[in-house]
Amino acid sequence: MAKHISARSILDVDEQMRIPLVVTLILLLLTAAAACRKVSSDSSTQSTQSTQEEALATAPLAGQDIPIELGAIDLSSESGSTIIKTNSSLKLRIELITKSGQPLSGRALINFELSDPTLGRITSPIEIIGGLGSVDFSSKEREGIITIIAKSLNANIEGRLDIQISNLSPPAQVQISADPNRISINGTSHIKVTVMDLEGRPVKDGTQVTFGLSNSSFGSITESALTINGKVSATFVAAQTSGEVTIWATAGEVSNTVTVNIASAEVGSIEFVSAEPNVIGLKGSGQVEVSAVTFMVKNSQGTPVQEAKSVLIELFGPGGGEYLEEEGQSEIRVSTERGAARVNVHSGVIAGTVTLRATVSTDSGTSLSTSSGIISIGGGKPTESHVSLSASTLNLEGLAYYGIESQITVRLADRYGNVEVLKGTTVSFYSESGGIQRSAIMDDKGCGSVIFRTQSPIPHKTLPNDNEIAFMNQLNFLFGIPIDTDDPHSPNPRDGLCTIVAVVDGEEKFTDGNANGQYDLGESYDDTYDDIFLDKDDNSIIDTDFEDLIIDRDGNLAFDGYNGQWDGNKKIYKTFNLLITGKPRIFTDFEDQLKAAGGENFVIVGNTKLYFHVFVGDENYNPPIAGTSYSVSVSGGAGLEGVASYKFPDTNSSLGGPIFSYCLYDVDPADTDPPKRGEVKISVTWRGREESIAYSIPVD
Repeated sequence: MAKHISARSILDVDEQMRIPLVVTLILLLLTAAAACRKVSSDSSTQSTQSTQEEALATAPLAGQDIPIELGAIDLSSESGSTIIKTNSSLKLRIELITKSGQPLSGRALINFELSDPTLGRITSPIEIIGGLGSVDFSSKEREGIITIIAKSLNANIEGRLDIQISNLSPPAQVQISADPNRISINGTSHIKVTVMDLEGRPVKDGTQVTFGLSNSSFGSITESALTINGKVSATFVAAQTSGEVTIWATAGEVSNTVTVNIASAEVGSIEFVSAEPNVIGLKGSGQVEVSAVTFMVKNSQGTPVQEAKSVLIELFGPGGGEYLEEEGQSEIRVSTERGAARVNVHSGVIAGTVTLRATVSTDSGTSLSTSSGIISIGGGKPTESHVSLSASTLNLEGLAYYGIESQITVRLADRYGNVEVLKGTTVSFYSESGGIQRSAIMDDKGCGSVIFRTQSPIPHKTLPNDNEIAFMNQLNFLFGIPIDTDDPHSPNPRDGLCTIVAVVDGEEKFTDGNANGQYDLGESYDDTYDDIFLDKDDNSIIDTDFEDLIIDRDGNLAFDGYNGQWDGNKKIYKTFNLLITGKPRIFTDFEDQLKAAGGENFVIVGNTKLYFHVFVGDENYNPPIAGTSYSVSVSGGAGLEGVASYKFPDTNSSLGGPIFSYCLYDVDPADTDPPKRGEVKISVTWRGREESIAYSIPVD
């Protein structure tokens, strides 16, 4: 059994270079069995060499299964399609490519990670033979976009593939129109697009539609927009060039076009000037409900007309009772003042987009029209599916220092993705450990921030889960680190997690099947807990012995779970974890491996090699803070295979740090010089201070 080598060292984790737990444990057990074969003190150098090489042939040591010549991982769909339905499977092709562009020979293990494990599942790890393999990805019940990440175990290389899970067919039809289709120079036209699938149904919300012009000298247009109920809108603004411009809209692999005529300057012009604000709240939402819209009528010389002109302004909206000036009014005539025609738009009870069309008659009797820019009517209330949390620093050295800070930012949007309407909304924050500012007020982008700092108390200690038990058993096997899986005071990586909860008044997510802007009985929704608690052991289950209720909706001092109905006015929340770490230590099995190879009689000579491992972690076996650097160097004629230097990234993962594998060899096996002393030095620099340990070994 290897023993615990403690040093004054430190470090932090990066690219998730963890060794897959179950497979790694099997390989390590095989390696240990080979390494523990009795080596007599009078064994020859050749006998020692044979023992070590036999152990390697039996089972490669952890971290040696991905050759260093790996250059890339190509992850693709065997069918060519990256769109599947829910509860379906898709076969993925994995190709391992060397740095010279050739298929990787031999055997290799590949790990897989999913950006959102609630959307699907995949087998991990898998063995790849001859550089080519396959694996099945299975979707679950929810629709969405998921990123599949294939990672090597030792080469710090990954491949990614985005899969869209959708029960709707891809875009098959694009309908496009321009309102109006005849405008003056500097005028504006409202471009309306409807995208449908092969069965004539609206495509999935969030489908991207891109716009383009046949000639950019005629003006400009919105670059792209995302569908809601299959519909999107764009604004075309004419330049100083008259003529005919073709506008096209593309969704997926289908597109369509519409033509807009731009009148010459001699006939005068009418232009859209502004809508202030261009996002308003639903009627009764407590947000701003009125937008002031201005058009400008100009003469043939391009300056505002001085005489009063009658302008007809028409309203086009989602049909929720929005109006111009007076309730029920969808069109109105206004007179210009120094060329400006002004009107107020009032929101209704349905969210969506509103546009105005303004029409003026010229002296010759023709009519010129233009459209306003898009005015959005928002829900005015945060929805559970549009709440996200992030942190400026994920890993804080709070087990060693107080007062280390991280900025926690919350981002909100209503059910339509609008953010401006949530300006002034207050979000409350709670923290398992340390200290945090109580609340943040959202700005006009739906964002707000608070400061978390390290201080007492530290995160709650927990019993390890299965993954942590396997990881710590691995540390015990390699380095002799003692573990006690039944003692909650025995350290494990999850002891470093600090749970942060953000709470805001909002609504549960639902699918607006009939697009009437409100929840109707029978429509699907995502039920959330009525009561909110600090999940100190990160298992999603409340333990009333040590976990506290933040929100007790009905005041019964008990956790009530789900209520089985859609709630349009409740406390919604999002949780986030910071990793609280301490001073790192160095663990290595160098002395044990040397002893197993012959101890003081062992010499690195010819093809003889010595293998060892290094792990850097804090008191809970978590990686050190970002920027911590780690290095291994050799001298005296020895060569080193393995990661020579490494800088830990910022991470809040509590799955333990990487275990590094190394091989020492003779760089000049043919020389006949007497053996000389070589040195292996392991160093860690944490918060600007370097600490190291060194070992001496003879090299021929």
